[in-house]
This record gives sequence, C-alpha cells and structure tokens, in this order.
Amino acid sequence: MNTAIPVWAKETKPHDEPLDEVVGAAVSGFVVRLYPASWRGRYEAEFAALLEEVQPSWRGWFDILRGAVEMQMRRMSLVAFGGLAGLLLGLCVFLATPNTYVSKSVIRFDPQPANQKEAIDLGRPKIEELLSRPTLTTLIVNYHLYTSDLGKMPLEEVLEKMKQSIRISPVFIGGGKSSNKGPFFGAQVEFAYRDPAVAQRVVEDLTGRLSGFEVLDAANLPNGPVSPNPKVLAFIGLLGGLSLGGFLTVFRRSPKTA
Repeated sequence: MNTAIPVWAKETKPHDEPLDEVVGAAVSGFVVRLYPASWRGRYEAEFAALLEEVQPSWRGWFDILRGAVEMQMRRMSLVAFGGLAGLLLGLCVFLATPNTYVSKSVIRFDPQPANQKEAIDLGRPKIEELLSRPTLTTLIVNYHLYTSDLGKMPLEEVLEKMKQSIRISPVFIGGGKSSNKGPFFGAQVEFAYRDPAVAQRVVEDLTGRLSGFEVLDAANLPNGPVSPNPKVLAFIGLLGGLSLGGFLTVFRRSPKTA
C-alpha cells in the first residue's frame, strides 16, 4: 500500500485553520461522493477515517475536490471518446450514403367510380400493368436508371429495387365548400431516386401511362432529400458511442475475479 501522505494531509500552515467539526463532516460526506463509485467501494471507509483524523483546511478540501474531478475526468475519457467516435461514424455513414429524393403526383379516376370497391377493381389491373416487367424495363432504359446497379446485379434484382422505390397509395377526398378537388377517388404516385429531376420525370411518365386518370397535382421537383437524415445518424452514432464507452468503462473498472 502506498503510504505517501497526501498534500492536504500534511501539517497545515498557520493561516490554514481546520474547518468547524460539523461543517467538516458535511463537506466530507459531499466531497467523498464525488469520487467514482468503484473507488468508493474500495477506499471510502479508510478515506473517511483519514479525513476525520486529519481535519483538512479549506485549502486541503480544495485539493481533495480537485482530485475527485481529475479522477472522474480520467474515468469519463473513454465515454467521451466513444461518443466522439460514434458521431464521426454517423458522419461517415451520412457522407457515404447517396441522397434520396421523392417526387409525388396526385391523380383521380376520370370518370369517377361509384364507390370504393369499384375504384379498387378498376385501379388494380392498371397498377399491376404499371409495375410489370416490360414497363419497368422501358423506364430503366429510357431514363438510364440504376446504371451502377446494372453492372453488378441481375436485371431481376434491379427491377425489384425499382418496384420498391415506386409507391402508389389510394386517395379519397370527400370535397366540401373549401375544396375544389373533391369528392373523388384517386391515387398518389411516388418515386424515390438519387436524382431529383429524374425522379420527377419518372413520375410524369408513370402517371401518363395510367389511362382513365386525370392528373390533379403534377409531379413536383423535390426541394431536398428525404434520406439520409444527418440528425438521426448523429443521434444514433452518439448514443451508440456513449453506450459502448460507458460499458467499457464499467468493465475496465469492475473488480477482477479469481
């Protein structure tokens, strides 16, 4: 055991008067709790006995407080490093992930079906034709889509990827005094792609291929990407890094078992 006497435990100078006993006990309980829990579990009783015997002055208590802060800083350095590493990882993922833009258009049946069931029966075959292999292949060729994927993936996988990037959602607007578009049955057509202008042209092509529909809202040019989200990636990276750093800190400082 190291028997070196701490600086604050050495003989005090004339102007370094010990604290009042009651005040010293209160300060002692507060300062000791600032030390890491793993350290207190091993040395708290011995440390408290030493404080009671020495009765440090204000200067001594300052040195003890500084020691607690330095110990906590060393303990937390791994957590801070983990958080920083997580943020950097999130930034790398953000920079490495291509932006994705979504263009949308709203269309309606023309003429309108009598009810929702009729709308579904009319719309299903049209959507199936729109998502068929010949139609998607034509769009890929005409707009030079997924050129990098075509060089390393089978065509069927690229077609499936494009099909997942197209979303056709049913729309019903009941109309009203404030509406000039309803009531009607229709659909919203979306396409997600890394180039906003290309996404817009593809949606225009898709809606133009749907016979029996009228375009209400033309395909828009996306103002910004929908993914990746830098805030979400930063939060996930920071949370993961802090969690990993905290786990490693506890693991490193847990008592060794035989």
